Amino acid sequence: MQKSIRQSMAWLHSWTGLIFGWLLFAIFLMGSLSYFRHDISLWMQPSLAQIQVNQDTAIQTAYQYLEQNAPDAKTWMINLANDQKPLNQLYWQKADGAYENKILDPNTGKELSLGTTQGGDFFYQFHFQLFGIPILLGRLIVSLAAFIMLLALISGIITHKKILTDFFTLRAFKGQRSYLDFHNVSSVIALPFFLTITFTGLAIFFYLYLPWGMQKLYPENNYQYFDEINAKVIAKIENNSPARMQSIHNLMQPIQREWGNTD
Repeated sequence: MQKSIRQSMAWLHSWTGLIFGWLLFAIFLMGSLSYFRHDISLWMQPSLAQIQVNQDTAIQTAYQYLEQNAPDAKTWMINLANDQKPLNQLYWQKADGAYENKILDPNTGKELSLGTTQGGDFFYQFHFQLFGIPILLGRLIVSLAAFIMLLALISGIITHKKILTDFFTLRAFKGQRSYLDFHNVSSVIALPFFLTITFTGLAIFFYLYLPWGMQKLYPENNYQYFDEINAKVIAKIENNSPARMQSIHNLMQPIQREWGNTD
């Protein structure tokens, strides 16, 4: 019985690895490259590499732009320039609820029109939603590949009943036997890493392939779940009136006091 189970697991391990191996390889490669996505973006947009970022100036120019162009906005959001991404990215919600965004030179506050390249963000987005297909479909395919990889890992562990013995066995210059030994050794070394990234990757998109719990609790709006866990409960104030916007200097003082230099 045990031999039959191991044979079935070996078959499952081999075929899942062959069918999805190349897709998973591409996903892992793109994920590795996305660690350097800001550097890749600078390389593909060399004009940005010439910008020297001073965060005090960047804060001032971003604040002045929003004061002039979005004084009545409901919310502002500033992604402040830094050495890796020397651009001010501004987002705000208009009074009618629509969203607007602009990219600014952090030193002059002027709007920038960048090239059409996605730069390093291409690798980042490919890593979890592929490229050239609808986003939802891409994420489902990546989630399926991650699930198949988890099956391959578990079936591989069951198949190799002498997994610890195989770890210390590496016969060099023995042809196919050497390749198999190397496969066993390298897979055992990286096994905790593979299990971790596969499980956490599946957990991130759980709501795509296990939506029934959310649909049961939130039949009208599934994404209300995320609104609730991200919402900060604030006590209601009776007869409140809008507060006057503080100056950027007053806002920055407690930040610098608590965090020091934010460069």
